[in-house]
Amino acid sequence: MDNKPKLHLIGGYGEHGRSCFAIERPNGRYWMVDCGILDTDPQPYPVVSDSVLQATDYLFLTHCHKDHMGALEHFISRGFGGTLVMEAITDTLYPVEYPHKKLLSCIGQDSFTADDGTITYGRSGHCAGSLWYHIDVDGTAFLFSGDYQCNTLVNACDKIQGFVADYAVVDCGHEEVTLTAAQCQSALRDSIAATLKTGKPLLLPTQQYGRGLEILWLLGTEFPQVRLVADKVFLTAGHKTLAYQNAYRPEVLPQLQSMMDGLPLVDDPFTAQVILLGDTHLEKPESHTLLEQLGDDFSLISTGRVKSGSVIDGLLKQNRASHCPYSHHQSEPDFQAVLRCNAFAMTYPFHNHHKRIITSER
Repeated sequence: MDNKPKLHLIGGYGEHGRSCFAIERPNGRYWMVDCGILDTDPQPYPVVSDSVLQATDYLFLTHCHKDHMGALEHFISRGFGGTLVMEAITDTLYPVEYPHKKLLSCIGQDSFTADDGTITYGRSGHCAGSLWYHIDVDGTAFLFSGDYQCNTLVNACDKIQGFVADYAVVDCGHEEVTLTAAQCQSALRDSIAATLKTGKPLLLPTQQYGRGLEILWLLGTEFPQVRLVADKVFLTAGHKTLAYQNAYRPEVLPQLQSMMDGLPLVDDPFTAQVILLGDTHLEKPESHTLLEQLGDDFSLISTGRVKSGSVIDGLLKQNRASHCPYSHHQSEPDFQAVLRCNAFAMTYPFHNHHKRIITSER
């Protein structure tokens, strides 16, 4: 029997979605990080055997998005019976009936012990409830960044720095982007400014729980005179997540709350200059109704992943929308900055379509 743990990159490495990573311990038991789905694949689940699921003692969830925890109920139904570890916010945003949970309330970097291992965790800056994990077990250290961004406008982040790890799985979801997070934010500001000059209502689709409040802050601080409205999903999600004050930078909370309190529900879309939508791929019937109302009289900026075959994908191909990625994932320069302030022997950049391995002497 090998006396060192092994890392299994089950999903999310070489693909954008289906994140799932497993630590195989020398005793034949497993610790797993995330269990996402790939929503564009007819077979969306990570390929994990029933025997591995039954031998998994811990499943650490990084956040509430389906590409990181969408397979949870599927895994439970197939025999996972270990301890489910996540931020308490994640459990609220994506409630799943399950008896064995360890809920974390993260207000800064912290740690706990599990069996023979030590788990250090912190807020990852991606969305409310998102975490990164440093796991030290059986004499081997692993770093899992989850979806990570430390240079945020409103989301709280405990920076990953000063860590040593034998293996690191680090977000590089915007691998093709050569700008830093701050430069991406400036690029989006400039794109919004140019688009507003057309005089057409600007649609900004976002995730239900994700980059929406970051973009609201950018709009509210850079374009204070612009008439902003939002759909019901955006408003409900924004107010819900703002209740978890530990998810946000304390210095922005009062003003951010004021922005949300003053954000009206979209009524007549033609009187709005910017419409925030809690529907990142424009899949909801309400979004389709809005597009029918507007006809050709709108502009749209996509700020996240473009799902193949989606409405946004079609609009981009017809040159009726533009794409300006927001910094809710790391770009290549952001990723390299994480490597410089830590000591990782072997790093796997994930959440993109390439399979790179970066090695270094520690």
